[in-house]
Amino acid sequence: MSFLGLLLGATLGALALVVWFKWHKRMTGGDSAGSGGKQEKAQAESLEAFIAAYRRGDVPANAPAAPAAPARPPGSGTVGAIPVANMPAPAMAPAAAETVAKREAFLTGAGKLVYLACRSGLRDHHCFAQVRLQSLCTGKLDPALQTACVDLLVCNAAMAIVAAIDIAGPEAAASDAAKAECLRSLGIRHLRLSPKSLPKPEDIRTLLYRM
Repeated sequence: MSFLGLLLGATLGALALVVWFKWHKRMTGGDSAGSGGKQEKAQAESLEAFIAAYRRGDVPANAPAAPAAPARPPGSGTVGAIPVANMPAPAMAPAAAETVAKREAFLTGAGKLVYLACRSGLRDHHCFAQVRLQSLCTGKLDPALQTACVDLLVCNAAMAIVAAIDIAGPEAAASDAAKAECLRSLGIRHLRLSPKSLPKPEDIRTLLYRM
């Protein structure tokens, strides 16, 4: 019985020691957490006071300095929340659009003169100005000729092509020979008329259908 009594007493003493140790640790930790919370609150209030004084332009000499920002490597500064190094390049201002206006007249000068002469001498025909060479054939022309034009295209009443007319200038363009060869290969009569020696309207029909 004496041995059992000693064992029971030792067990109770150990339990009591554990309970006391846990209680002491809890009390010590609670005091530390409380003091830490008070210190953080005091620091926050001090920082708010400094910011308010700075905004007023009246920073007291004994005011706590604002916490310094951690150093950043070069090229990693920020503007707001966007890293400067990753900010997109500023958009370039669009170039001023060129002013577009309607022409006063579609045909002027020599072009108008030749058109009116053809219309007067060929009243049962159709005349079209500035027609692309590519529109006169099927398939694709050589790239150098796809944008080339004839000054005047004459079609009969059935809209069949009769002739292509170019106005002769002081100097022939380098592409004129290639254009003339293309029209010849398509079987289209090609005429070059000079405003200085323009045939009479009644003679134009003979000129177009001359063998």
